Amino acid sequence: MKETATVKIFLALGDPGSIRTAEISNWTGKAIAGPRSQMDLILQREEAKKPGVYFLTGINPETGKERVYIGEAEVIRSRVKGHLEERPSVKKISLPVNIACTAFCRWSSKGRKGQDGLYKGL
Repeated sequence: MKETATVKIFLALGDPGSIRTAEISNWTGKAIAGPRSQMDLILQREEAKKPGVYFLTGINPETGKERVYIGEAEVIRSRVKGHLEERPSVKKISLPVNIACTAFCRWSSKGRKGQDGLYKGL
């Protein structure tokens, strides 16, 4: 028998197309997502000051297809701000914030060089 879980979604501004946070029962983290137009509000959140993994989505201007960039950073806020200045095609951001994710990012970022393959074209 599979375990059940409860997903709680909080609409930070009361609109499902706006900033959302999600939590799953029996999980120590939370996810935050929202549109580029509210990126400043997302990046002001306490969670964006921490290390972690993030997803940027948008349309590849060369192909017209949706593209996802998966990144990691010691401080999500400063890294994502750099991406937004370089890539106007980014439309959404998602931050899965989790204690395990934080530990993984610190471990995996050591010695990592030039692995930006998913970034090209976004």
